[in-house]
Amino acid sequence: MALITDPSVIAFVNQAIRPLADRYVGMNASLDIELAKWFSVISPLISGAADDDTVDDGSATDGRTILTKADVVNFVTQMLATQTQLDGGGVFDVISKPHVNVIMP
Repeated sequence: MALITDPSVIAFVNQAIRPLADRYVGMNASLDIELAKWFSVISPLISGAADDDTVDDGSATDGRTILTKADVVNFVTQMLATQTQLDGGGVFDVISKPHVNVIMP
């Protein structure tokens, strides 16, 4: 097996691949935690709200985008899709191989 010694390849692996792998691994752990919280605590709390009800998090006065219940549910749907992709056959093994740093969720 030959060594790949090109400095551009090495820089790409060290500056892009490994840091991205760290973030993917951290995101996967965060998704597990936050989706568990969503299903056990948060979803039941907002189940009676209308889709266009807004989250009163101060965003109306501080410049952040105002979110509705539908916005939150749609985002959680994308969290689930991402988690499903990461948990798919062998995907996490591929992503975690170049992972080197412990990323806390």
